Amino acid sequence: MYNTYMFADISVVGYGKKDNATFTYEVSGCKGIAIGSLVRLKFGKKSTLGILRKIYTTKPSAKFKISLIDEVVDIEPMPRPLLDLADWLVEYYVATQSSV
Repeated sequence: MYNTYMFADISVVGYGKKDNATFTYEVSGCKGIAIGSLVRLKFGKKSTLGILRKIYTTKPSAKFKISLIDEVVDIEPMPRPLLDLADWLVEYYVATQSSV
């Protein structure tokens, strides 16, 4: 049987407590999803935006419930070189992904 579940690590916009923090969400069945996509999701009790950083098909061994994203925002994904630049800025300036 083919595994149709997809999971993603997402950088949450406005979360600045930990450098390079990503959070795992299920993105199964989302059309047009790609690395760099802007997504709307529930984070705690509020709805916020996030940037998809990594996609994988194996379920992570998490001890918490993995939530679904609410939607893929209908714009082009961020180009990979821009994501790489953001990662470099985070490391070089010791900044959070949210601030970059």
